[in-house]
Amino acid sequence: MRSRKAVAAILIAGGIAFAMYPKSEQNLRPTSNQPEMGGFLAEVILPDILSQNAHVVKNRF
Repeated sequence: MRSRKAVAAILIAGGIAFAMYPKSEQNLRPTSNQPEMGGFLAEVILPDILSQNAHVVKNRF
């Protein structure tokens, strides 16, 4: 019974400490993986000479 009370007390103290821990500026800023408006998702470099299949795909996009 004592061990259950001790574990409960530790968990409660940990929860309170976590809730009261100051958040840093870096953690408060929203992060986004979205590219900026008009920005590229990735830069792709193609070789000068493309195969026939590559030409077909390139022309579709």
